[in-house]
Amino acid sequence: MDTQNTQISITFELLERILAAGLSIATTRILICMIYVQDREALWSTDDRFMQNPEEAKMWAFGTELRSLVGPTGSNNARSLKNLVSEVGNRGLFDELFLTDRNSRIHWQFNRSVHELMALRWLGQNFALLDLEKVRACGSMTTLDLYCRVRNLRNHPIPEFEMPLEARWCDHRKKFLLGLQKIVAMENTTAFVGLEWIRRGNNRRRILVRLRNETTTWYPNKLRYWSFNARVFRVSDSEITEIDSRDLRRYVIPGEMPDQVETNLKRNLAS
Repeated sequence: MDTQNTQISITFELLERILAAGLSIATTRILICMIYVQDREALWSTDDRFMQNPEEAKMWAFGTELRSLVGPTGSNNARSLKNLVSEVGNRGLFDELFLTDRNSRIHWQFNRSVHELMALRWLGQNFALLDLEKVRACGSMTTLDLYCRVRNLRNHPIPEFEMPLEARWCDHRKKFLLGLQKIVAMENTTAFVGLEWIRRGNNRRRILVRLRNETTTWYPNKLRYWSFNARVFRVSDSEITEIDSRDLRRYVIPGEMPDQVETNLKRNLAS
C-alpha cells in the first residue's frame, strides 16, 4: 500500500455518525484509518457495485500497519484492535468485523449504508479532507471533532460551525479552547468562539465557532455579530483571550495590525 499520500476524504455525515458514537479516541483514529486503507484499494465506488454487494469490498490489515499510521504506538499487543471490535461491533457500521492471527490482524466488511455515504463525496456533497498525520496528532475526541469540523469548512468563504454545550462551561472551557488552539495552529487560521444562550432552549447554551484567515470573506458586521450577552474568545496559535465582541480590532489575525482589520475584511470582499 502506498502510504506517501496520507489524505482521505470522508463524507461529513459519516464522520458525524462516527464522532457521535461515544467511541474512544484510539478506536476513532483506527476506524478513520480503516476507511483510508479501503480507499487506497479503490473500494469506495461511484457506482452502486459495493452498495449492492458489500462482500466484494472485504478488507483486512495488520494492527501494526494501522497503528503506524494513526497510533497508538509503543505497544505490540492487540489491545487497540480488541477494543475497537468491542466498541464498534454493534454500531451498524460493519457487516463483519473480527480478529485473526492471535489478534494481530483485523478483518472487516463495511455495510451498505457506509458505502452509500462514502459515495456522496463524489457528488459534491459535504466532506472533510483529513490528513492521517493530523488525525494521529489529535489526542482527545474534542480535538479530533474540532479538526474534522474545521477541515469540512476548509474552502468555505465564511466558515462557521455550531456545537452544543454538553457540560458546564467552566468544566469544558479549558479542554475545548486548548483543543481548538491546537487545530488552528495546524490549519493556519484563527478562531472566534461565541458562548451563546439559546432562546428556544431550556436555559441551554451553545458554542459557535467562526474561522478567519487571509482567504475568508466575512462582512465586518457579520463577523462581530453575536447574540445578546454572548461571551467571545479569540483563539490563535499563540494566545487564547476573551475579547470585546463589538470591537473589530479584536478580530485581528497573525501578521495583521488591529487597525487594519476592517480594511482587510472589506478588501477580501472586493477581491
